[in-house]
Amino acid sequence: FSSSAPWTEALPFSSSRTRSTFPLVVSSRSRRKGMHSGSSETKGNPKPSKPPIMADVDWLRAHFNPSVRADAPRLFCLVRDVSDYNWAQLQQIAGEPVFYQPTFTGKKPSAQASSVPYGGAVYLKVGARVVLNRNLPEHIGKLHNGSCGTIVAMTPNSVRVNFDCGVEVTIKNYVEEFKDKDDNVTGTRTFMPLMLAWAVSIHRAQGATLDAMHVDLKNCFEAGQAYVALSRVREAAHAQVDNL
Repeated sequence: FSSSAPWTEALPFSSSRTRSTFPLVVSSRSRRKGMHSGSSETKGNPKPSKPPIMADVDWLRAHFNPSVRADAPRLFCLVRDVSDYNWAQLQQIAGEPVFYQPTFTGKKPSAQASSVPYGGAVYLKVGARVVLNRNLPEHIGKLHNGSCGTIVAMTPNSVRVNFDCGVEVTIKNYVEEFKDKDDNVTGTRTFMPLMLAWAVSIHRAQGATLDAMHVDLKNCFEAGQAYVALSRVREAAHAQVDNL
């Protein structure tokens, strides 16, 4: 993300009217996906959802920004859309990307159990926007899971990042342990704890506050997802929203 749009602790919307209408936006999208009385999702529910107050939805549409700045972070519902957008941005930087391949010892976890995209594999270039996906003990108090920055140098085993908070550090491979139900270590994964960050999923953005954003709700697939996305900024005018 750009240095002018840092991730911070989540704050509520400044407008109580905006804040009060977000549940209606979620309700509206659910209805368009077939969540109506008599559908398989609501069958047996004696109290079907009330219709959304369209005046409030219209207010949201009228107050969102039709065109935020070009460097505003992008939020998508689906991880595949995030990956496609980040890859396209990476391709605009000259030079070949460096591939950081995770390595495993012991019992390898299933893909479903992985806590980082693609098991930690990532392509990076100098100049790429990245975000930390782990809290690193050596940088506690300076950086955290979610800190964003720009790559300034790379080696096969490390990445130098100038973070938006003003800290420039070398990020090295991170070792994650896997344990069984008895707390015994059964394996490890060593990977570069960075992800491309021109775009992130709505799930990944939860708990963050942005100064501006461009969010696409086209593929919203669960209740509350639209609310999480739209409440990442303090005011409606700070967001450009597609497919509301």
